[in-house]
Amino acid sequence: MSNFTIKNKKDLGLIIVIFLPIILMYAFLGPLAQSLAYHSFVDQSPILGIPNFHNVISNIPFLIFAMIGLTQYFQRKSHNLAWLLFLVGVLLVAPGSAYYHYDPNNATLFYDRLPMTIAFMSLVSFALIEQFKIRNTNLFTLGLILFGISTVIYWKTVDDLRLYYWVQLSAITILFYISLAYKKSELKPKFVFIALGFYIIAKFFEAKDGFTYDLFSYSGHSIKHILASFSVYALLKLKK
Repeated sequence: MSNFTIKNKKDLGLIIVIFLPIILMYAFLGPLAQSLAYHSFVDQSPILGIPNFHNVISNIPFLIFAMIGLTQYFQRKSHNLAWLLFLVGVLLVAPGSAYYHYDPNNATLFYDRLPMTIAFMSLVSFALIEQFKIRNTNLFTLGLILFGISTVIYWKTVDDLRLYYWVQLSAITILFYISLAYKKSELKPKFVFIALGFYIIAKFFEAKDGFTYDLFSYSGHSIKHILASFSVYALLKLKK
């Protein structure tokens, strides 16, 4: 499937970046169950008959940026399945997240997380393929996506989020590490860092849902959606 071999310390560092977090999670953390309190978002205001209106509608930027990316993709002569499926994953995040926020519970949360794993694993595949010229790229991409999907199914089945969290963390760290460690990286560090910056700020606002609502009368979780979508927009620059 791959022609990747460990040739130097940078390659070994990448292996450590990928696998150390999951080793530490299983060594020092027990199963991470989904807290039911997670579904209690501060802004539950219904508008136009839509419950939790702002958390639902703030997913629209994902749809917009995914469509921009797909338009660019089909205008190019060279196509890459990993990048296509990344854009499809982002596109599906919009209805998946909107569906969850319309009626927040563990059952609907599954459809929020499923497209996110498709996007994250496709992005990982794209980064590794671009850097290491991996053979059988389609099989490699689909294998990673199936693994990502399996982590959501695993969470749904046994209520343990460790593998799902690892998928998100590994996608971020792999992009960051490759763009930083490999001087001849095909990834553009500037846009990787901008995307990472937006994502970190988005997670901050997510954690400060109530505080942000008290301060701006607009919830941190809704702001998180918007900022995370701009992270996607920054990543679109990788393929321009």
